[in-house]
Amino acid sequence: MVETDEKERIRIYQKRNTCFVGIDMHKDMHYAVVIDCWMNKLGEVGFENRPSKFAAFVEDVRRICGTKEIVFGLEDTRGFGRN
Repeated sequence: MVETDEKERIRIYQKRNTCFVGIDMHKDMHYAVVIDCWMNKLGEVGFENRPSKFAAFVEDVRRICGTKEIVFGLEDTRGFGRN
């Protein structure tokens, strides 16, 4: 029983230290929303669908999340754009 409680505490701690980034992908622009584990919106980022813009997008997300782990989720676009 104690082992299960410890695992649950670890799981909750890991979630609390994670930012979740959902990316809505479009042909020319992508839009991302950053939330915490309680679904509080931490920020939004829009960026062009160009490889030269991706690094700046990741830096913007890092700025919002700080030291938290980042988990990205992408919309399934069925081959639309450069995913």
